[in-house]
Amino acid sequence: MATKKDLVEAYSFSRRRLVTAFLSGAPGGREVEPSRPGRTVVGGLALAVLLVAGAAIASVLATRTPEDWNKIGMISSRERPAPYVILQESEHPTLIPVINLTSAQLILGADAKATFVDQDVIEAQTPGDPIGIAGAPQSLPETDQFIQSGWTSCTSDGAGVTTAVSPDKLVRTGTTLGTVVSSGGEYWVLATSSDEDDDRRTYRYLLPASPRPNKFDPSDELLTGIGLNARSEAPEVPLPWLDLFPEGGELGEGGFDLEDAGQPLDDPAYPPEARVGDYIDDDQGVPLMLTKDGPSELSPFAFQVLQHSLLGKRHLPTKEIEMPRPSQSSPGRLFTRSNWPEAPVQRTTGDPCARLVAEPGTPPRVQLAEDPQGLAQPDPDLEPDQLQVHIDPGHGAFFTLGDWDDDSGSQDYVMDPRGKTFLLIGNDTLAAVGYDPDDAPVVPDSWLKLFDKGVELSTSKALCPPEQPGEDEATPENCQKPPGS
Repeated sequence: MATKKDLVEAYSFSRRRLVTAFLSGAPGGREVEPSRPGRTVVGGLALAVLLVAGAAIASVLATRTPEDWNKIGMISSRERPAPYVILQESEHPTLIPVINLTSAQLILGADAKATFVDQDVIEAQTPGDPIGIAGAPQSLPETDQFIQSGWTSCTSDGAGVTTAVSPDKLVRTGTTLGTVVSSGGEYWVLATSSDEDDDRRTYRYLLPASPRPNKFDPSDELLTGIGLNARSEAPEVPLPWLDLFPEGGELGEGGFDLEDAGQPLDDPAYPPEARVGDYIDDDQGVPLMLTKDGPSELSPFAFQVLQHSLLGKRHLPTKEIEMPRPSQSSPGRLFTRSNWPEAPVQRTTGDPCARLVAEPGTPPRVQLAEDPQGLAQPDPDLEPDQLQVHIDPGHGAFFTLGDWDDDSGSQDYVMDPRGKTFLLIGNDTLAAVGYDPDDAPVVPDSWLKLFDKGVELSTSKALCPPEQPGEDEATPENCQKPPGS
């Protein structure tokens, strides 16, 4: 272990080395030169100058008006965002204010983009009178925002109609579903047609009132026979909702193509009491309806209808005829045009709904649905004469108006994200907004009536001054000419 004397000698040795190093200077006799503080100052000044110059150049570039700003197109001020259109190229063009972006697109095309210029450039030009379509949407949906099919409309007993336009399926559908509803004092059955119908869909079938309600009314028995509840349990629905389904044949004599219904057959092949419209029901095959052209086969659903029908002017109920089954039956069914279901149905549960299936190039179809969810749930506080629309944010639709048997239409509509519909007039208008008429599915008028109606949209209207209530319509004299003409 080091002694105190050893420690003192070590400290003295270290101190002598440090003194010698300070007195001897740098190795080789060259002194280290101190750094010059001026270099740092000069470098900092140079960097500051570069930053200021870069900012000035960027500012000039950012505010510079493009040299070709005066070409045909859309112009907007940097300081005061407001669209203008240039319809004639010139060194000092007339800048025409346009009241909304949709009008500008109708004039210049869907791909038109605004060129931004300084406000003093706009103020230096000759201003024109404002043009555009008052009431047009601020913008139109793009094609990838369309919801063309699956629109769902629901109601509840004594309430209004709630319609949802959504890409999601908000209800449960099925080809065997059925229900009975009341509207305006009449009763209707809703059910899906058999597969004999090329456009298999849900129809509304009138349940005819009995001409002898105090003596014989087979309506409730018929409803029970086809799998539904009695009329007393039918919900009251608004007529606009009922009209969402096409009308099929009535559930009675009128649903059959039957001549001389209720008249005696006067045929030795049949018992003398047999009449037109009576039936044979044995265990040998399907039920048969007797006609003057021979027996005609009945589906299970049609057999229920016939059993509960009143025939002829005397409104006589049909009856079963006991006789050997004829070896042959007449070809074809005498109820095909009624588009009835093939068999009894399954009652819906919950609030009834209609779901539209629309595809380009095919007739529209509608499905009876149940168990609405989300936006499709009907509002019980909605008055029966009120219509409510929900649409997924940022979406719209493009469709053409037609009938249930049409695969194309003659009037094209666009629906904006607010659920308002606008008629598009003219092929040039469709081309201007970038819509292909071949992509438009057919939508029946009854479905169009669910949505608020907007103004008509066309390129020619967009070139005219905005129409104001009480003013005369614009004339060609006070409208602008198309771009470049």
